[in-house]
Amino acid sequence: MTKSELADVWQLRAMEVAPVAIAVVDRQGLVVAVNRALTDMLGYEREELVGLEVEALVPTEARDGHRDRRRAYAGAAKIRAMGHGLELQALHKDGASVPVEIGLSPVEVDGVELVMAVIVDITERKRLQAAVAQSERRHRGVLDHAPDGFFMADADGCLIETNLAYQRMSGYTAEALRGMCINDLNAFDRRADTRERIDAIVRTGAARFETWHRRQDGTTFPVEVAASVVPELGEIFVFVRDISRRKKADAEREALAQRIHQFAFTDVLTGLPNRRLFMDRLAQALEAARRHGGLGAVLFIDMDRFKALNDKLGHAAGDRFLVEVATRLRNSARLEDTVARLGGDEFVVILIGLDRQADVAATHTRAHASKIAARLGEPYAIDNTVHLSSASIGATLFPLPGDTVDAVLHRADQAMYGVKVVGGGGCRIEPESVQRLSNGCGGSQTPPSA
Repeated sequence: MTKSELADVWQLRAMEVAPVAIAVVDRQGLVVAVNRALTDMLGYEREELVGLEVEALVPTEARDGHRDRRRAYAGAAKIRAMGHGLELQALHKDGASVPVEIGLSPVEVDGVELVMAVIVDITERKRLQAAVAQSERRHRGVLDHAPDGFFMADADGCLIETNLAYQRMSGYTAEALRGMCINDLNAFDRRADTRERIDAIVRTGAARFETWHRRQDGTTFPVEVAASVVPELGEIFVFVRDISRRKKADAEREALAQRIHQFAFTDVLTGLPNRRLFMDRLAQALEAARRHGGLGAVLFIDMDRFKALNDKLGHAAGDRFLVEVATRLRNSARLEDTVARLGGDEFVVILIGLDRQADVAATHTRAHASKIAARLGEPYAIDNTVHLSSASIGATLFPLPGDTVDAVLHRADQAMYGVKVVGGGGCRIEPESVQRLSNGCGGSQTPPSA
């Protein structure tokens, strides 16, 4: 074995037993060799790393920058020792970031230019630096100029220090707060709940949540809390933000969303579901009937002599008449049924949960229709004028095989026109649905029980 070969073997063995992580990378940025310390640090097997582009070992958002710096270094390679500020995040196999410091040195093996990187995990150093920074911030007067409230508490939840913002927020003086505990600030939490939350913060190191605090005058206000623990001090740092305005804005947005939803799915005049919501409810009723084997019905209602009312008393009176019709329909329907307005003087009712037997379901449908017709046929007091009207009601049962929302509505509509052509003021059940369902041609996926 030549001296050169002996030197190579020595270098490889030295790498393997080194207490720090080492990676050797070629000019193209491909990993040529790694030692066990690096595989242990990043969770990879050696075979997974060799041949991998070194940028795969840094977080995605940092790869372009790392690639640029690596190429710049390759153009003027020199020894860069530890302690000169070359710190970055390495990427563990499980996706976690590992803060590291890197020393670089150009090497040449068999005429091939390589770079040896010595990598040190500085997680603990970073943790200690953060702890020191936290400790230093404790004594900085900047807290009193912060827009958010701040207080520091011990592990028992007793306040040690507060800033001016929290004193103004809560209405308490610094002296009064110094003798209080977190329990005294929380508006609604039980003491046991507060204790559990403090223990969780101490255990996990940090928490962010919303709660309510109580002012000195007894009023309450919503707050967002960000709490962290400094283990070396055994203290909890808590930042508190008054989110009253945000909560108010959220409530206004929710109310606006509800109004938009109402406009989209509710008839503005009567407050009943509109055509869009009716079609959705009917689709659900069809699916439920098929799945569970029950029958349903749709009543299509057209008010008689509505045009005469409009012509005589005007559209405003016509609107009041339609509102009264909607009220009577709503009061006549069962809680589980849907009453909707399609437009003009046309209304619909979805009856669900009827008997599995078509003749029985038809009887129930007639009974519902008769009840509604009687209620809608009572006199209407419109602008000090008594208006008499009646309802033409067409009905159909569902589901027939292959039934659709449009098919069901069309059958009910045709049945209603059958009433209209003979003078109105009555109810007619479309016969095809009753006959086909009586003959066992229902659209349910579950056969009726014996």
